[in-house]
Amino acid sequence: MSRMRYMRNHKTETPRFEWIGDPIEPPKEHRKSNCLHYERFKLSELTIELGDYVIIRNDDDNGHLLNMDVAKVERLFEDSNQKGEPHRAEVTWLCRPPLLPKKLKLGDGIPDLDDKCEVVLESREFPTVMDAETIYFKCQVVPRSVHANPLKTVKDIEKQLEASDCDELVKYPVYVLRFKMVGTKKGKRSFKLVPYQENDGDPSPLKLSQSSRNPLNRTPLKELSRFGEDRDRPSSPEIPKMPKLEIPKELMDQLTELPGKHDLVDGKKRRRLSSRGSSREATP
Repeated sequence: MSRMRYMRNHKTETPRFEWIGDPIEPPKEHRKSNCLHYERFKLSELTIELGDYVIIRNDDDNGHLLNMDVAKVERLFEDSNQKGEPHRAEVTWLCRPPLLPKKLKLGDGIPDLDDKCEVVLESREFPTVMDAETIYFKCQVVPRSVHANPLKTVKDIEKQLEASDCDELVKYPVYVLRFKMVGTKKGKRSFKLVPYQENDGDPSPLKLSQSSRNPLNRTPLKELSRFGEDRDRPSSPEIPKMPKLEIPKELMDQLTELPGKHDLVDGKKRRRLSSRGSSREATP
């Protein structure tokens, strides 16, 4: 099934679109682009910002929410070269279980998937830049371990939201993310499911940067404030200064009379008496 359908504009009316705030600095890989990047936008009464999980309409949804697609917003920008659709969004796709490849290998210990309450991190190479105005609604995606029950997890979260009076979040559907697709060695069209995270509370792979995955590329632990002070890392213990050694005059007179201990003149090498050496040898 081709996801070129994501690129088409599926709207029965033209909602009002407007960017919110001033343009922001684009990601490093897009700094040479002439496109203006933004952090959020408003589409009619719906406000979308970077990092939101959203529901996107397609040509096959028939108006049913479960037939629409789920994605995470990664980048928002305006491309004047896209005539008629300049408002663009780059996303990471999440796949509903009924849309998974038919020859997908579930792997050992993979439980049955929940078609209504679950999504899977997509691995197939579908276009990721789309018309931002095809975003239909917001949703919530919660990563959980493979042992979690999707339906029970969704109900528990909905109860917590209702009890906390989070009216803004209660209206958004909740999906559980337990698995991700990965390619196999048999070919580009061969995939299998693996755990998205091993245990509840593990960091989300979507939030791990490339440098954090590779220990050799990690940034230094020391992070300085703009005043040059180390806020998070404790400072090294201070080493006390050694007291200045004072040699009695009588002892110095004896040392200068010993052979080899006095300074040579007339162009010959002068031997320096170090304070460390005198502390070890000359101290009575």
